Amino acid sequence: MVLYKELSAERQQDSCSMQINKREYFRGERDERSGKPVVRIVRLKPNASGDLRPAGDSLEFAAKHLPGLIAMLQALLTSGAA
Repeated sequence: MVLYKELSAERQQDSCSMQINKREYFRGERDERSGKPVVRIVRLKPNASGDLRPAGDSLEFAAKHLPGLIAMLQALLTSGAA
């Protein structure tokens, strides 16, 4: 399970990152576990040498639930804008 090291070109197509502050990032990855597609979201921060490492727990769920998670986040966004 590679979360914080350089990802191969093939794996980079199945991952994306978003900077959340000056030092930390969220990385989302699509992967397979026991032959089933999963999505993993992990918070990363740099260690002393500057390499990114996991910071805290990761969130991992079946890829079929991704649309529901996106809808939940959009609902939070619109309810917070009022």
